[in-house]
Amino acid sequence: MAWWSLGVFLLAISLPSPLIASYFPEAIFGTPVKASVVSYEKDSLDFRGQPVYRIEFTVRTEGGEEVEGFIHRSYADFQHFDSLKSWYYKDLRLPANTGNTLAKLDAYMKASITDYDSLAQTTLYGDFLGINWDGNDIKYLKNFLTFMKFLLSDRLPIFPPEPPVFDTEKDALVPVMPFENYIFMRSFRFEDIGFEAFSEYYQNYVATLPVFAGEDDESDVWAPGMVTPMKYPYHYDKTYVHFTPGGYLNGRSVRMSYSTYNKFNFENEVILKPWFQQLHGRRAPKRILDVGTGNCGSAFVLGEIFPQAEVIGIDLAPAYIRFCRLWKEQRGAKNVFFYQANGEMTPFESGSFDLIQFTYVLHEMPQENSKRVLREIHRLLKPGGVVSGFDVLYWKDPEWRKMNVESNTYGVDWNSTAQHGPEPYMDEYQNGLQLPSYLQEIGFQIQHNIRYSNVDGIYVARKPHFHL
Repeated sequence: MAWWSLGVFLLAISLPSPLIASYFPEAIFGTPVKASVVSYEKDSLDFRGQPVYRIEFTVRTEGGEEVEGFIHRSYADFQHFDSLKSWYYKDLRLPANTGNTLAKLDAYMKASITDYDSLAQTTLYGDFLGINWDGNDIKYLKNFLTFMKFLLSDRLPIFPPEPPVFDTEKDALVPVMPFENYIFMRSFRFEDIGFEAFSEYYQNYVATLPVFAGEDDESDVWAPGMVTPMKYPYHYDKTYVHFTPGGYLNGRSVRMSYSTYNKFNFENEVILKPWFQQLHGRRAPKRILDVGTGNCGSAFVLGEIFPQAEVIGIDLAPAYIRFCRLWKEQRGAKNVFFYQANGEMTPFESGSFDLIQFTYVLHEMPQENSKRVLREIHRLLKPGGVVSGFDVLYWKDPEWRKMNVESNTYGVDWNSTAQHGPEPYMDEYQNGLQLPSYLQEIGFQIQHNIRYSNVDGIYVARKPHFHL
């Protein structure tokens, strides 16, 4: 599928030269007062391999301050911008892509402000310069209404903001940036260009992110008791959730996953902490396990609430464990530890944990795997111990389950070769696992089954001291 024929606006962004250090573009809001095309970086290609022009600009903020910035755009972007501007500006003509284009494009940009100042105040112009949008005011998946608004009406810029550059793994902990919000929204709105075009764009960007590599056999992250390399479940490296390029075993996905902390309710520590305190604050656990710790927010919050407890986070993905260890060092979380382990069959002793947590884990695997995880949790808990899960809401009503499955899987089985949806295992989760029922089936006593939103549910169950 030809990239150039599938929406030239996705050809909008470039990385600064790979020779420079990390760069984290900040959101700029205001009215452009200057704009100039200063260079043609044909030998310093963007992350898609495209030559680009560097545009430098000055913006006047509402407070009257002048702020400088830059953006990279291809000639195709200039063409797309020129085609979208109003007929009123027909006398502002884009130069042909021949001859001394740099000087002519510079004159074009300068004229767009000096001679057509009303154009510089339009949303289109702001999008072309990558300003006046950061995506942080969007509520994303807070609840069903905000999710539908996010899908249908929240504004997505015509041209992407400038992407960040990550020179070192330590930089992967910086706050989320406008481009990352843009590409997350784009993953839900790719119909105009097609999935293949978006997938190529997404993969090319992710390929620029830190890899979080370690020992060849991953022994640097093995859990105590592991003596051989991990054997990954069949599904884990076959069908990827959230369209993640290469899945969780691709270490370059770590930063993209981390950048969703302001989008999903239970990745947000501001939401996690009061719920953990409400559900477990009266307990005094000595040992806590966070299964499928991912970007490890749950593990750190539990470590803060229970400073006297040992908190262990495990995950199949070695790169995510290395990321969590880096974050642990930054936070000084001395009672939290991270290891690679399979939640279906861990190396830990039976009855060795007081509290076990999972967050957005069970809906990301086939039902046979999620059931093994829950049986393993039952084995690991002490009598009287508690399992706590923040996961996708289980719908009791079969029609709502059907809607949830269809919208998340595109009606495609996860194990087929057809293009599946962002949550390929949702049928396995909703109709196969049926989480609350299965917890009771294997011997747990349900304490809480809370509908937090139309997206999220909270499940708390106790392992009884005795089985009748």
